[in-house]
Amino acid sequence: MPLLAVEGLTRRFGGLVAVNKVGFSIAPAQVVSVVGPNGAGKTTLFNLIAGVTRPDTGHVTFDGRDMTGFAPHRLGRMGMARTFQNLAVSYGAVPAVSDVSLEIAPGELRVILGANGAGKTTIIKTILGLQRARAGTIRLDDRHDLLAMKPHRIHHLGIAWVPEGRQLWQTMTVMDNLRMGGFEAKDQAAVRRRIAGMLERFPRLAERQGQLAGSLSGGEQQMVAIARALVSGPRLLLMDEPSLGLAPLVVRDLFALVREINAEGVAIPMVEQNARQALKVAHWAYLLELGHIVEFGRAEEIAGKESVKAVFLGGAA
Repeated sequence: MPLLAVEGLTRRFGGLVAVNKVGFSIAPAQVVSVVGPNGAGKTTLFNLIAGVTRPDTGHVTFDGRDMTGFAPHRLGRMGMARTFQNLAVSYGAVPAVSDVSLEIAPGELRVILGANGAGKTTIIKTILGLQRARAGTIRLDDRHDLLAMKPHRIHHLGIAWVPEGRQLWQTMTVMDNLRMGGFEAKDQAAVRRRIAGMLERFPRLAERQGQLAGSLSGGEQQMVAIARALVSGPRLLLMDEPSLGLAPLVVRDLFALVREINAEGVAIPMVEQNARQALKVAHWAYLLELGHIVEFGRAEEIAGKESVKAVFLGGAA
């Protein structure tokens, strides 16, 4: 008799089928691997088995007993344990993020939507090592435990940040701000090539490279912030409210640039309040409320939900 038997497990999130009629069994002392790319449903499957999420259909049997839908603490008493990815972050006694799970594949663009105070920036800062998590795991390439690393080591793995409010060195020149994006790199020749590429990509910055960053317009400062992040040659670019405070025409050009950077193979997790524009460029979207993910799906599906239209898109599109 198998120790664990899974039969026909299915789970849908809205119109998205995350797990579809999955079945397998594990004998005592046997090791079984569940292999698949990001988004294949591996974590959802584990959540279904562990009682974190209820299945729509199917059964889970443990040691001959049907335990479908049992709460996690009851499963623990039966002798079942698991590890979690779910992230939890608190500021003192105040929980900012609770039980959050998300992932991003190479070349993907995923957006996290939510009102002020929902916990969006907290997630970004925790990934970067700027805020400590109370629980959960953050892994890069399924090898690097980011929660055990200092911010500079995380940066060295190919992760860069476009922070909310741009956070430029206002009294330094545009060129000096760009140089700061790669000052820790060992290959300074590569940094100089990337800076030259940024000046070619942003002709306005080439014209103003000797100008103090604080004297630029909001749109020009955002160009500097994005270019500074790209100088490090990242493969994961975290963007926090990139359209904040920008004029509508500048916002349009900004999201076209975000799409262009992503098309070059850079994975982008983006926090954004401009849901209409963000959902046009993103592949997947999360909706965050009071530190909890309440909606997840393909960007076009999330954009079509009435609740999202009412709160984030100003009514019916």
